[in-house]
Amino acid sequence: MIRPPKVPTRSANNQSANESIQSSTNVPDITSYIGKILTLNHQQVIVEDILGQGGFAFVFLVRSFNQQRYALKR
Repeated sequence: MIRPPKVPTRSANNQSANESIQSSTNVPDITSYIGKILTLNHQQVIVEDILGQGGFAFVFLVRSFNQQRYALKR
């Protein structure tokens, strides 16, 4: 069985990639969004988790108050 290569979670200076980006660009802590209520087109959703992060945006798992779950790119 072929296994994909392991991606290191720490950089050479022992900071995670997220910590390194935040310290160099003054980006707010992404985990601070978890539990926040956001209003989108007159509907409110609550941020449940972080699904991913790219060069220009984050993707969150959000839940509406009628219990539907969505991916939100911000």
